[in-house]
Amino acid sequence: SAISWSAVNVNFNNLRTYSMITKDATLVVAATEKGVFVSTDLASTYTASNNGLTDSLRVNDLSFFGNT
Repeated sequence: SAISWSAVNVNFNNLRTYSMITKDATLVVAATEKGVFVSTDLASTYTASNNGLTDSLRVNDLSFFGNT
């Protein structure tokens, strides 16, 4: 059977994305030119998650550490 793709970047407003990472069935985290965005609904919506980014919102890499 064929695999098809669907756009899930509707809430990104054409942000340049440098890295994306997923965990479990629903968590998607994206590093963009405007900071880190998190989705907990299979990338249907994203929320900015930039607390602690003091010198720049530009994030190039992502990694999960531990179980959180």
